Amino acid sequence: MSKARFDKLCRSCRQIEPRYRVQSPEDRFDLYPDFPAFQASAQDGCKLCELLREALLGRYSDEGIQRGEDDYDDTIKKDWPKGPWDRRVRLTLAKIDTSEVVWTPSPWPPRSGIACVGADIRAEMYADAGDPAALHGKISLRLPNVEVLSPVNMRLIFGWMDTCEREHEKCHSEKVPRLPKRVIDVGSAEGEDNPPRLLETNRAPAQYVALSHCWGSWQDRSRYKHARLLKANYRDSLDAIRLQDVPPTLKDAIFAVRSLGLRYLWIDALCIIQDSKSDWAEQSGQMYSVRELTYETDALPAVSGLAQLFQRVHTGSDEYIGGLWRHDFMRGLLWMTHNSSTARKQSVYCAPSWSWASVKGQLDWPSRTIDEHCRDDFTGQILAVHLDVLSENPMGAVLGGFVTIRGRIRRLSQVVKPVEWGALLRFRYNLICDDELVGNGSFDVDGHGEDGEVWILQIQTQKPFDCYKPYHPTALLLRKATSSNNRFERLGIAVLEDEKLDFFDRCPAREFEFV
Repeated sequence: MSKARFDKLCRSCRQIEPRYRVQSPEDRFDLYPDFPAFQASAQDGCKLCELLREALLGRYSDEGIQRGEDDYDDTIKKDWPKGPWDRRVRLTLAKIDTSEVVWTPSPWPPRSGIACVGADIRAEMYADAGDPAALHGKISLRLPNVEVLSPVNMRLIFGWMDTCEREHEKCHSEKVPRLPKRVIDVGSAEGEDNPPRLLETNRAPAQYVALSHCWGSWQDRSRYKHARLLKANYRDSLDAIRLQDVPPTLKDAIFAVRSLGLRYLWIDALCIIQDSKSDWAEQSGQMYSVRELTYETDALPAVSGLAQLFQRVHTGSDEYIGGLWRHDFMRGLLWMTHNSSTARKQSVYCAPSWSWASVKGQLDWPSRTIDEHCRDDFTGQILAVHLDVLSENPMGAVLGGFVTIRGRIRRLSQVVKPVEWGALLRFRYNLICDDELVGNGSFDVDGHGEDGEVWILQIQTQKPFDCYKPYHPTALLLRKATSSNNRFERLGIAVLEDEKLDFFDRCPAREFEFV
């Protein structure tokens, strides 16, 4: 994110209200795609104009604008001004739309908002504590102190820790935790005389700090000799880890732990052997979760620790199957991708197609709120489970496998993407069987399933009695996984029309393999 101090502002920017978003009391006009008016103001010293132009550049394209215009109905377009767009744009509320600016009376209204280019440009405003903008302008954010171990930052951290220890019942514990299998002994503050090193702990009890972070670029990994723990550098790590060989984020973590007066630090990158699948499967499961995944195949191992805890506390002996629980398997299948246009299938095998771990992207689970007050008649039955796991951890990485399901499944005649998008925006594909519309569907990933044979599997016999979920999914979209007539894989999720909830009634249940 770009940052700028707004010491000098143009006349228009001085009138902006310092609210939760950039709000101008007057419209600003410029020309697409270079925005020369903003450029001239920026060159004259207005930092906010520079920031706004930077946010606009490259965001839009002629093709995108044309697609936006094409989405409008002809009955609306007939009232638009005739002739080509003059490329004038209007900025208001930090939104941009294409507009034919009408300076004189005209029989046609301005052509406003016709292109899908109205994205928010969000800006956080900071002010120094004594600045008038902080005192009178209601700007509450302060410029962050970028010096990690500055006295101000350390006082803040110690204050948080003190509050946590005194006031948070669940954070305070007399019991000293046991260390993971390996930690980094950060050494003393003197540094070179006592460098950090990898320590094999034998699970001794001690306080430690855990850091989980997103990996940097591949260039960073090659630039620093100790960016990761590998089989090749394992022995050297037990002797010493040279700080000049560690990426900046990990180095900052080591210094921070030293400043806190603690000795041990767990970092997945430096405490799990990254080129050992078996070590990763074992260690990630024993740590309770990893917020950012190093590899795509880490999805199931990363949550296996949480799954084990959940099993002990809530489910007892229930079987964990590739990210889902056996007793709740059919309901668990009703996950969906939040945005099928940005979601992707994992580039390497991570889990069966019916598991959420098989998809890369944000997920939703509409059925999570179904309770005893809803009609949740789930159908289908698991007959057998065949999963190959990487290690002895049954909740860890999956190498392959399938479940045998007994359920009601029918082949659709067509899957059609309609021109009109209404309330069923997320379920935007019409599902056709015998020339009748039976429901609407959403593919997990755009382009997966639009061509070829598509089948539909009943998951729920009726919709939940919940007026807030009129489009609650009740079925899955499948396709044949191989030339076999009895092996299917998941494509997406579907909702049936109210009058078609009996669609499966004359369909006998059959057994099939779900991969």
